Amino acid sequence: MSVSKRNAVKAVFGDIPLDRENLDWLFRRRHCATFRDGKWRDLLYVAEYFELETAIRETLDKIRARDGGRIALEVRRRLIESIAAQ
Repeated sequence: MSVSKRNAVKAVFGDIPLDRENLDWLFRRRHCATFRDGKWRDLLYVAEYFELETAIRETLDKIRARDGGRIALEVRRRLIESIAAQ
C-alpha cells in the first residue's frame, strides 16, 4: 500500500482500518464532504443515500399498507422512471 495514499486518507477520515480496496476507494473520494461518525469521519453522501433509501422504503411500506400492493408498485415504478430521467 502506498504510504502517501494512506497518509492522505488518514488526514481526511482519521485513523480508520484500511485494506487495499478500501484505501483506493477512499483515496478517490477524499475531496467529498465528510462528517464525524464515532472515532473517525465518514462520507456524507453515503449517509445521505442511506437516509433517503430508508425514507423511500418506509413511505412505500405505508402506501402498501394503506392503499394496497398494486398502488405501491405503481408509485415505485413512477419513482424509478422519475429518477432514471434525471
